[in-house]
Amino acid sequence: MNITEYETETLTDPISAICEQQFWNATLSWDGTTPDMGLCMERTVLLWSPCILLWILTPLQVLYLRHRGLDYLNWTLITYMKIVLSLLVSIAAVTELIWAIVLRSQEIHVPVSEFIAPSILLLTYILQSYLIILGKQHGERSSGIIVCFWTAMLLCGIPQFITTVISGLNQDDRLHWLLMVTFLIQYIGAIAFFIVNCFADNPPDSRFFSKSEKEFPEPYASFISQLTFHWANGLVWLGYKRPLIPDDLWDMPSKISTVHLDKRWDMAWRKQHASIP
Repeated sequence: MNITEYETETLTDPISAICEQQFWNATLSWDGTTPDMGLCMERTVLLWSPCILLWILTPLQVLYLRHRGLDYLNWTLITYMKIVLSLLVSIAAVTELIWAIVLRSQEIHVPVSEFIAPSILLLTYILQSYLIILGKQHGERSSGIIVCFWTAMLLCGIPQFITTVISGLNQDDRLHWLLMVTFLIQYIGAIAFFIVNCFADNPPDSRFFSKSEKEFPEPYASFISQLTFHWANGLVWLGYKRPLIPDDLWDMPSKISTVHLDKRWDMAWRKQHASIP
């Protein structure tokens, strides 16, 4: 991307105006030898969408954590890795923003999109770091919202990753080398975040948390493990090798035990029966 030249053509839609180039060119996307969504789309909509998703879901996440109450998790390797990765991608976003400011101070024209993109990324990285710390304070060992955010970042970043690789191999000036480096740092960070979030953090301190020998494993599984039922693979594999016996089964959580559910059913039945004239 040559940011030192103005686009001479008239750009009617707002996104094209802030990019100062066409938002999306169908010919490049479908008729070219390699798929190309266009830098404008890659640096705006595809970059903004995961961030907007996280900001929209954050109030729900905060309400959910407040409802859980305080249940502190110990600092573990997984937590430290998340914080370090958050710091790494934040530094990359700050570098992009400083780069744009320096060029503008040198009276080199920079599209508005190159100020908006790193600013949104930086604020979003700070937000997800806050959610990590907040989740740690409330005993959340794996956050589904954060997993969804980084998954969206990975998927939406694929077009720019292709553009970055092709631009680097061809050594063209379509994308500035600094933007290529900072994007790759953030994309690799997103991959690392996704991998780290495949594992759940350790449960709270044993002083506040009791666990039996045959504890039901689902509450201790990561969000991805719960989504794919990976936590049940051990029992399924054991049942494949030999018939299961009662001692192979887990202790059911009290909230889904028949004793607890029977009480809830009885209360609901009595309430319903009392409302009948």
